[in-house]
Amino acid sequence: MGADCRRMLSDTTLISLREISAVAVRSICALGVAPDQKKFGASNAVSIAQAYFEPKAWFRAIHAKDTQVGLSCSASTRASPNTRSGDS
Repeated sequence: MGADCRRMLSDTTLISLREISAVAVRSICALGVAPDQKKFGASNAVSIAQAYFEPKAWFRAIHAKDTQVGLSCSASTRASPNTRSGDS
């Protein structure tokens, strides 16, 4: 999370995880991290692309109130909630 996001958060800020819509995907992909954090992971665009094609992946946009502030991705040993009917 960048410094701008940390400044806008308070102890009472509502944080939520939301599905990424076709409308929101570009703004999520445009989010970045501090230069010294880039070595820890791929860009949001690459992470979303990888997760979309990994049946066990789960990914959501992180929101602080109604502002997109990040991306959460993980993999599970169970079927992904992102798996669409008929996909294999």
